[in-house]
Amino acid sequence: MGPGRGESPGIPYVLEFWPPGARSPIHNHGAVCGMIKILYGTIQNGCFNKVPSTVTDSKKNFRPQELMKFDAYKDDVLWLSPEWWQTHQLRNVSNDFCATVNCYRYDENDEIQWNLFDFVNDQNGEVGNFFPNTDFTFGEMRKAVFEEWNNRMK
Repeated sequence: MGPGRGESPGIPYVLEFWPPGARSPIHNHGAVCGMIKILYGTIQNGCFNKVPSTVTDSKKNFRPQELMKFDAYKDDVLWLSPEWWQTHQLRNVSNDFCATVNCYRYDENDEIQWNLFDFVNDQNGEVGNFFPNTDFTFGEMRKAVFEEWNNRMK
């Protein structure tokens, strides 16, 4: 929601909609501080150790090790800091959609700002990078939502 201002990797505020069964890749947040508020529904958070360049077992099978998982519900807030909960996977394991708003910011003591998120490729276990960006500007998203709302009964 809105342009990046250099205070976080990519967009500092992200509104995400999670259809039933949707999940993120296992990823980390570039050592930022962050909060994720569940606006609607339920999201499951799986926590992992920081991942190296490849996550495979001795037979070269993709094997990240989940340390713990828990469900978060409407109005719950998840947090992450440079030292805690950086690597995780979000999953909608419910039968309804989930909506979250995510807020990210570099720690004020962060002198090396990594503007990418690292993620684990499900197919081969290799770690890649992506620049967190937006699908829509806030104005475009607002317009699309209002058009859908106004056309719901036609």
